[in-house]
Amino acid sequence: VLMTLRALEDDEVLGWADIDLDGQAARLETRGADELQVTYELIQLSGAWLIDTAKARGLVLFAWAQKPVVAPMDVFEL
Repeated sequence: VLMTLRALEDDEVLGWADIDLDGQAARLETRGADELQVTYELIQLSGAWLIDTAKARGLVLFAWAQKPVVAPMDVFEL
């Protein structure tokens, strides 16, 4: 996951994440009041996308982990 944040003129922050799993790629975008909010939303969106994409392809994310990845934030706890 490669995330980028950019401040806009109207005190908003625009963020996007380029994400790829097993050859399938997406760009996720969100806007918010500050970098923390935008980063949190991008983490949530990216985690959900990774989980859904892995399930659709029959993959198990972090199969070696001590607990399964079932919620978006689980992806980033490892």
